[in-house]
Amino acid sequence: MARRKRNTSKTLDVAQQRALSLEVIDPDIDLGRDMSLEQYRQQIQDMQDILSRYNRGLSNVDQLQKQVLQKERNLNDMNSRMLAAVAARFGRYSQEYQIIGGARPGGSSLQPSARPTLET
Repeated sequence: MARRKRNTSKTLDVAQQRALSLEVIDPDIDLGRDMSLEQYRQQIQDMQDILSRYNRGLSNVDQLQKQVLQKERNLNDMNSRMLAAVAARFGRYSQEYQIIGGARPGGSSLQPSARPTLET
């Protein structure tokens, strides 16, 4: 499932609108204390850049997730084929089959079951 991309943010929308309004007041406005229109626009651009990088990162993760799922399907298939090949070579009742995770038909195992204790 693809992750949801963020095309914008409410904060970014407000900042862009506010920057346009400030430009109407004075294109070179400087309100002091590092609050000029130029610095404001730089902050807006930084936000747009990081949002773009974020969305690209999500796309990369989505692609990697697809690759992981495909490799997992391939490995699961090989797991089944390896088990079947051991069963074909050694038999489904063999110790080798059990060693690699196969279950003997009928649920019996090679190990002796616990003996019940006699009650007196």
